[in-house]
Amino acid sequence: MSRLPRTAAWLALTAGVITITSFFTHSGQTAAQIRLPPRATNQSVAMDLRVEEGVAQLHAFSLGAFTLDLSKLSFTAWPYGKLDAAERPVMVSLAAPVSSPNRGAAMLGTAITEYTMRVEFPKAPGPPGIYDIQLHTAEGFARADDGAPIPFGDWSRSGSQIWRIDVWWPPNPAQSLESVRKRLMGKELYGYGGVRLSCPPLFWIYDAHTPVRVRAVERDRGRVAELWTGTPVSGGNDMAPHFFANDPLRIVFDRPSAKPWGFGGGGPAAHEACPALELADWQVDVTFSLKPPPDSVPRDLGCGGLHVGMSREDLAWRCGFPHDIGDRATLDHQKLWSYDSAPPFSFAVTFEGDKISSFTTPRGLP
Repeated sequence: MSRLPRTAAWLALTAGVITITSFFTHSGQTAAQIRLPPRATNQSVAMDLRVEEGVAQLHAFSLGAFTLDLSKLSFTAWPYGKLDAAERPVMVSLAAPVSSPNRGAAMLGTAITEYTMRVEFPKAPGPPGIYDIQLHTAEGFARADDGAPIPFGDWSRSGSQIWRIDVWWPPNPAQSLESVRKRLMGKELYGYGGVRLSCPPLFWIYDAHTPVRVRAVERDRGRVAELWTGTPVSGGNDMAPHFFANDPLRIVFDRPSAKPWGFGGGGPAAHEACPALELADWQVDVTFSLKPPPDSVPRDLGCGGLHVGMSREDLAWRCGFPHDIGDRATLDHQKLWSYDSAPPFSFAVTFEGDKISSFTTPRGLP
């Protein structure tokens, strides 16, 4: 499989997926099978990476019965965004497939075979950080009942034959945790573009002027979180780039006394430490500030009122940092900031130095 440009990679992500290479641990058999009505036929086997309560699960599914041979899956990686870098193998622990009935498809009268496999990322393929990871399949990794090989691909979407994700590993987990604790413990923080605090099944949204006091900073060792770029107010914008974080930070807050701008519910049972927000280390400085926003920032939520000459900092307070994977230093030097949302809310901003020189107008905003 050849590498895709960044835009195509995100299209591939919507089809499903996880990635990494060459080291597998198995418990029990390496192939599983389930029989379905003969009317179901295999076109290809699609895969999807999902995170449930801190556990990463690789799902493989297809129309019709099939078996999996995990020895014919392999994964390669390269530092994020460096498409010219040499690919390298990645260590991944992948458990044996377990049959997982697809109830949603059954309700629609469609017979789908689905397996789940727990995935762990024991070690970064190089220095800690974020890596593009790509899946490779050899012929015979999946076979139909009659032994015929089934190719990899998302049969529900055309052109989805490349499987890539981004995975992040923290630098020196214990030392970096202590550094964040010293900087944030007991402090009041202000969220760029607002902040969304979660204590499942509830969440509350506050504007950028509302201080939120840090009660604890933890590292969720052994857990994986699916994290999105941009302001957390959106709660996971599927149009924005996202990544899978190993051992993420959990910043726990006192519940603000201020009235929230919004709230909602849904999701699994509450974590014992909440309200909180999960972040990769590099996201802390593009999510929070120790200083309040200037008075020029409206005391509400929203991303309207953009104009030529507005400062980069003012834009960040109104809209959050852009939907891009990058630390504060990287984003502060970019000439273009993109805000990817469902139409008609997407827009882009161009800078000359530290001031907005032009921008596309989000049609859904004033």
